[in-house]
Amino acid sequence: MEIFDITFIGSGCKSYDAAFESEGLDYKTALVRPGNGPDFDVSRPGKGPEIYMGNLVFMNHNYLSVETLREALVLKSTHFILLVKKMQLPELTDDAPKTAADIGHSDNFSDRSILIVGGGKTAVELATLHVGFHVEVWIVTPDDRLVQHLTLEKEVVLVEMLKKMNINVVYGTLLKAPDKAEKDQVELWFSDKSGNTCGFRIIPEW
Repeated sequence: MEIFDITFIGSGCKSYDAAFESEGLDYKTALVRPGNGPDFDVSRPGKGPEIYMGNLVFMNHNYLSVETLREALVLKSTHFILLVKKMQLPELTDDAPKTAADIGHSDNFSDRSILIVGGGKTAVELATLHVGFHVEVWIVTPDDRLVQHLTLEKEVVLVEMLKKMNINVVYGTLLKAPDKAEKDQVELWFSDKSGNTCGFRIIPEW
């Protein structure tokens, strides 16, 4: 099993550039290109991230299964960074459980966003850096605090400050992907302790 600080998921010049910049900041970095097939030359001068290509399945917030043409791998990463489309939750009755099975497949999207899976000071730093992409940024953390050592009062202030920067914080756990997701489309759904659910569809090419 390979272990990384940050794992980018996507293909295209922007994802490669972001991964190489992350490696240059001394984060142990991986880049996973969804799907199998040829890709352009990603060589760069100096040290670069580990690059994988294959079909991917999120196991939880920190583990990703990647099935390449040659083997199946498991990557552990403190943070994952993805380009996504936020999925809108269909109308459900008050007594209906908000689960991935109930949600199923949906084409109701908002604009493109950056999704950061993982918490801590690094997640906040990464989010502020990606505001420069001029897109909405989402941080999803499985913990009760975005930054563990902060008091509740300071956490609230931090989240409000991030919101003003177009950075949203979700305290949620990863649900099983809907069975109705179409081929070659990877969706991630998260649920908080109150049962509120939000979903994202991965956009492979940045």
